[in-house]
Amino acid sequence: MLEDAKRGMEIGEKVMIELFTTPKEQVKIELFQYILFSRAGEFSKDLKEKLNLKNETFRRYSKELEEDIHELFGQDIKIIKKSSKIVIKMKNEMTPDYIVTRLKLNYMRKSPLYNLLSTLISKSYTSIPEIAYDLNFSEPTVYKLLTQVKEIMLPFKAEFDLANATNFSGDELGVRYFLYLTHWHLFNTLGKKPFSDAFPPEFIDINFLKRSLKIERKLSKAQEQKLLILAGVTSYRIVYFKKYVKVEKAFLEDISIFYRGHHCLNLASFNVDPEIIEKESILLSFLVRGLIFEFDDMYEKKRVVERFQNSKLSIGYEVSLFLEKFRETFSFEFSEENYVKSYYLLVLTNLYSRYIQFNVDFYRAVPIEKNYELFEKKPRYRAVKDRLNQIITYFPSSQQLNDLERKSLTALLYTIYELNAPSIPVQVYINHTSSIVNSFYIQNTLKKFFNSDLIAFCKTIPEADVIISSDPEGNFLSKDVFYFKNIFDKETWTDLIEFLSKSLYEKRFR
Repeated sequence: MLEDAKRGMEIGEKVMIELFTTPKEQVKIELFQYILFSRAGEFSKDLKEKLNLKNETFRRYSKELEEDIHELFGQDIKIIKKSSKIVIKMKNEMTPDYIVTRLKLNYMRKSPLYNLLSTLISKSYTSIPEIAYDLNFSEPTVYKLLTQVKEIMLPFKAEFDLANATNFSGDELGVRYFLYLTHWHLFNTLGKKPFSDAFPPEFIDINFLKRSLKIERKLSKAQEQKLLILAGVTSYRIVYFKKYVKVEKAFLEDISIFYRGHHCLNLASFNVDPEIIEKESILLSFLVRGLIFEFDDMYEKKRVVERFQNSKLSIGYEVSLFLEKFRETFSFEFSEENYVKSYYLLVLTNLYSRYIQFNVDFYRAVPIEKNYELFEKKPRYRAVKDRLNQIITYFPSSQQLNDLERKSLTALLYTIYELNAPSIPVQVYINHTSSIVNSFYIQNTLKKFFNSDLIAFCKTIPEADVIISSDPEGNFLSKDVFYFKNIFDKETWTDLIEFLSKSLYEKRFR
């Protein structure tokens, strides 16, 4: 058991995509993203430095990437050279996230592990030879891959099990969580539905789900897909495998506040006990908030917060006390909106920490464990680190936090701090001497891009963090200087916005 836990930790140190792609494919994805997200393309020299590649390796990877892109997109996307830079030429109707997702999936689908997981999720098996036959793999290969599956599933308190008709056994919530994340990250469908055409349509009726969850606004494509996956996986396991989550009474009471009183699983015609549908609907109403970003709008978040505050649940009182201690520690006042956002985040975090506790950091797009060292280097974080460590001791947790939970909570509390801490705008001095009007024109244009929390305009150079001028203003090593010659030049304006954004990040957000 100790060895299993150790292997689970080792697998958790990887980002999920690393399990299903080769190191070369990961570099090619990075290379493509650098070019795709650069405004004016990238020089080969800069790309080699960023990716730490030798000349020959860079040329080989670039050529292979061009071939991969052509195979996937034909003439719709091309990687070309333009003015000594590498740029991507593509049709306007294609979005960057769609392109990157297709490239990642293209590489991942070549992985034997990916193919095995796809097979195990779509069909029940009773023997290794049966799996090997379907995949055209040798039995030793299947055994080796199943060892990896076992390691991946350990943090979910679940396992692959040939004796179980569903292929998976263990903690039912963990199994569902695993299936949800696997469908989203690995089989991320770019079509309208996340499952095959044979999947029962009642389970993924988006109109029923939105109506029962009281969602009146339009959801994004990602929000809608995640909701359908959650509802689909839950409904399928309840109806066809009679698998139900054992929810302790205290957990059900705490999360019932998220429930709007209507069954949100469309199972009325599937001979499922209404009491089971009710409990599972309460659970789903909570899970969608924790797993789908911005599932609730501000109005709904406020309603949830008020219900917790007015309830007799201990968690509502404990979060209120914690936020008061947080306010005292950092000496600021909450705005009404930021208080609601902070309370809402802490309630979800507390409930997850108290009742669920799956260590699945490696499934995050940006894992805490892998990026925490970078986070700790932020000067703004270091300035409040001691106070954050102090306030964590007041967090209402039912048990001692492990190292990863502590890091995750620290990152969350720092986010809440940044959400509420008073902002100090960057001071900008403008002097455009070719015309008295130009300085006012530049100032008014910048106000349309940056609000008063981000930048303010000062009258003298000593006050300034940033100088925008048409003429040299002397040697000011401690200040960022942008020489703005021609207000009618589009490229200069683009460069100025980019320059100010970088300066804002360096001076206020690092």
